[in-house]
Amino acid sequence: MNEKTAVLLINVGTPKSASVKDVKKYLKQFLGDGSVIEMPAILRYILVNFIIVPFRAKKSAAKYQEIWTKDGSPLLLNSIEFQKKLQKYFGDQLTIFLAMRYGNPSIERELEKIKTGNFKQIFIVPLYPQYSTSTTESSIIETKSKISLWDNKPNILELKYFWNEPLYIQSFASQIKKYDFNNFDHILFSFHGLPLKQVQNAHPEKNCTELDCENIMNEENSLCYQSACYRTVELLVKELEIEKEFFSTTFQSRLTKNWLSPFTDEKLKELVSIGKKRVLIICPSFVSDCLETLHEIEIEYQHFFKEIGGESLTMVEALNSNDIWVENFGKIISGKINEHLN
Repeated sequence: MNEKTAVLLINVGTPKSASVKDVKKYLKQFLGDGSVIEMPAILRYILVNFIIVPFRAKKSAAKYQEIWTKDGSPLLLNSIEFQKKLQKYFGDQLTIFLAMRYGNPSIERELEKIKTGNFKQIFIVPLYPQYSTSTTESSIIETKSKISLWDNKPNILELKYFWNEPLYIQSFASQIKKYDFNNFDHILFSFHGLPLKQVQNAHPEKNCTELDCENIMNEENSLCYQSACYRTVELLVKELEIEKEFFSTTFQSRLTKNWLSPFTDEKLKELVSIGKKRVLIICPSFVSDCLETLHEIEIEYQHFFKEIGGESLTMVEALNSNDIWVENFGKIISGKINEHLN
C-alpha cells in the first residue's frame, strides 16, 4: 500500500460549544449549504439568517447542552477516538486525517496538513453509510473544490457509501447482538430523514414510487437514499435472523410532512396502540452517536414513548470507536485502495 496515501475521514460536524453563539454559527454554516437547503442562494440566505437560525438557535443550544460532556461534543470525541484507533490499526501504512463538513476541524485545515505532507493520493471517506447529496456528495464536492486550487494535485479516490459492505453489516450486527431480543416486543430501524425532493436527486427522471425504491435497487436507483436504507435493513435482519413481523423501518428528524416516511414518532404511537410497549431502536445511518441519537432518540423519543403508554425504548449505541468496527473499517479502506491500485 502506498505510504503516501492520506485518508480523509469526514463527519457532519458539531458546534464548537453548546453556547447559543456557537450553535448559531454552526447552524448558519450547515443550513447555508445549498445541498442541505435547495433554493436560490439569496432566498436561502434570508431564510437561514433571518428566520430559521434566530428562532432555532436557542432551542438547539439547549439540546446540545443536555448531551455535552465535560470534554466536549460527543460526536467530535467519538470521531477523534475512531481516527486515533484507525491510525493505530494502519501504523505507518496510511495516514488518517479527520475533518468535519461543518465546524472544526475543518476540511480546509486538514487539507493544508495533507498538502504540506506531499501526499500522492487522497482517499475521501465521508462517514455516512448511505449516500445522499446533502451529506456524502456535499463532503466530496467541498473537498475536491479545495484540492482543485492546488498546483500539484494528488490522485483522488472517494467512498460514496458502505452500507452494503459485509464488514459494516457484521460490525453493526455485533453491536445489536449485545441486546436480548426476548426482552423486546418490536425492533425499530430508524434512519435520518430527508426531504422527498432531495431523495429524488438520485433519480430525477422517476420518483421512488415508480422505481419501487422501498423494495428494489438496480442501476436506475443505485444511489437512492431510501432504497439504501431499506437494503441496509434487509442485510441486517438477514445477519441477525430477525422475523419480518418483528421489525419496522422508519425515518426521524423530519422538518415537514414532505420528508421520507413512515415517521419514527408515528410508528411508536402505532406500536403502543397494538400493545408493543418494549421497543429496541437501531439507527444504522449514524456511525457516531450525536444529537440525533443521544438527544432525539434517547431523550425526546424516550419521554414521548413513555408519555403515550410505552414501557421502555432502548437504543443500540452507534459503532463509535468500537474495536470490531475499527478493524473492519480498516479492512474496507484497505480493500478499496487495493482495488483501485489493481
